[in-house]
Amino acid sequence: MTIRVGQLPREGNALFGQITVNGCGIQPLNLAPDETHRFTAFDSLLDGAASYARNLNTHPAYEKIRRSRAVDRATDRIPDGHRLLESLVRYSEHGQDYSDEIRLVIRANDLRSIDPARLAAPERRFPVALLPGLAVAAAESFK
Repeated sequence: MTIRVGQLPREGNALFGQITVNGCGIQPLNLAPDETHRFTAFDSLLDGAASYARNLNTHPAYEKIRRSRAVDRATDRIPDGHRLLESLVRYSEHGQDYSDEIRLVIRANDLRSIDPARLAAPERRFPVALLPGLAVAAAESFK
């Protein structure tokens, strides 16, 4: 199987190469006759990243990374991307080579410096009432 550099991001906003077997998605170049998988395509990069996060947070193959993060949170330890990569060996068919390549990307781009980063809490949403004045009252009650 051959994938052009940038094929997945360009054709389907797919940064992480998630495989699908439902017949839809991006077909890799030179797919072997006995291979039927494709790569999942997304409407946006954000959709692709969200799917990747959901995959890591729900698929049984990644239970180890979830446990490692839980231990980090419970012990107030900052997650370490290099250490967590040990839990992602099963993410790729390339196994340890994949993890080693990601480590190189982290090192080359000094990404360890953002390990302590946290996402901001989402804005609080409130139900909008149909009657004038009630929406304002509802908004005030959610502050």
